[in-house]
Amino acid sequence: MGISQKINRIKIGYLTLMSLLFITFIIILSSTNQVQENYRIMQEEHMEVIMTGSSLKSLLSEQQVQLVRYMDEKDPASYYFIVKLQQEIHKMLTDLGDLQRKSDDTTDYKRLVRTLKATDAPLETLLSRSITDESERYTSFVAYVSSINLATTFTDRIILHQYELYTERRIKNENSINFSREVTVLGGLSVFFGAFYFYRFLRAKVNVMEDEGKKDSLTGLYNKRYLEKLMHSYQEKSEDHTMHMVILDLDHFKIINDKYGHVVGDTVIKIFSDLILNSLRKEDYAFRFGGEEFLVLLLGMKDNDVHRVCERIRKTLESTPIHIKNFTITLTVTIGFAKGSTKGDYLMVLEQADHFLYVGKRNGRNQTVWKDTVS
Repeated sequence: MGISQKINRIKIGYLTLMSLLFITFIIILSSTNQVQENYRIMQEEHMEVIMTGSSLKSLLSEQQVQLVRYMDEKDPASYYFIVKLQQEIHKMLTDLGDLQRKSDDTTDYKRLVRTLKATDAPLETLLSRSITDESERYTSFVAYVSSINLATTFTDRIILHQYELYTERRIKNENSINFSREVTVLGGLSVFFGAFYFYRFLRAKVNVMEDEGKKDSLTGLYNKRYLEKLMHSYQEKSEDHTMHMVILDLDHFKIINDKYGHVVGDTVIKIFSDLILNSLRKEDYAFRFGGEEFLVLLLGMKDNDVHRVCERIRKTLESTPIHIKNFTITLTVTIGFAKGSTKGDYLMVLEQADHFLYVGKRNGRNQTVWKDTVS
């Protein structure tokens, strides 16, 4: 599997994980909203019972007042008002019953229904114009008032019970809401920091993989594939810069591998690559083309300056024996370089540098060649 495919898989995995984290956060947020919605519905249900019960109490009280006025003044308006109030009381009693069916305790409501039904007969007697017996009217009035007072008591108990239920559930719901909010905040922070740190982890992983894709694993120098990418990026830019391509090839390196082994050979390659890096500027590029062949890309330098850099590398390698295990190895390098521009044909420049390198190889190695001049 190629580096780009691995990077794409990592990106897809990251996006998948972020999607799952986001969905989880949305679920948590939805649960919080649902808890709040349930609390709102519960609040409305309890308050509706409380308000209906309070309205019923007001109607009962008003009916008593109108009944006393009717008995004292025989006002026809009070009569019709009392009848209307009785109808409203029964309607409200039905509404209260519908609300109470959602309650876990309907005992007081059942008692209230029986009590209010008990007021019908005394009220009919009190409103009847054909009954003139004051004793009977008084008895009916006492029975009516007693029933009304008892109905008021049951209504108060219903209201109190609903208020207690409301208070108890409000506390539980507030705790649930607070907990849900805390979970939502923690969930949001977890998603944010999880995404942030996982992104950093993946970014570091991708950077490592990208480095692996453009660098030589042994030396840490750039590879040939990255040279192609780099030169294409320069060609896409508007600016044009002078550049030199320098090819360096270790002399008789095959003998070292055959005589000392590939482990020693790899160590020599690594030491030479470090020498190259230590001889360059920060803006320069060093590549390993494979085996014992290296390439250096120098920008914005004159020919003589490039020549001095090459000679410094060559002379330093020649004068510095390499000690590995019990072996002392003296190396030389042949160098060829050519000049071009970043917007030109870099392959042609590379071919010219390679030509100068082989001129140096044919002329005895351990030298720098450019413009067919041997030094």
